[in-house]
Amino acid sequence: MKEGDEILFEYGSHSNDVLFAEYGFVESDGRYGEVDVGWAVDELWREVEGGKAKEEVLRVIGCWG
Repeated sequence: MKEGDEILFEYGSHSNDVLFAEYGFVESDGRYGEVDVGWAVDELWREVEGGKAKEEVLRVIGCWG
């Protein structure tokens, strides 16, 4: 290896969620780095006091999901 050589690193088979959380990037499939973390938001929202009512308001105004 010499200065200027391109070095490639194999991260293994991971979802974009894991790649983003662990390494700070995602694989591009034409959607400019989009990561679906809805599953994580759903889990966290269940722990928020009044979360179900707040979720319903967000659904009504089109800001959920």
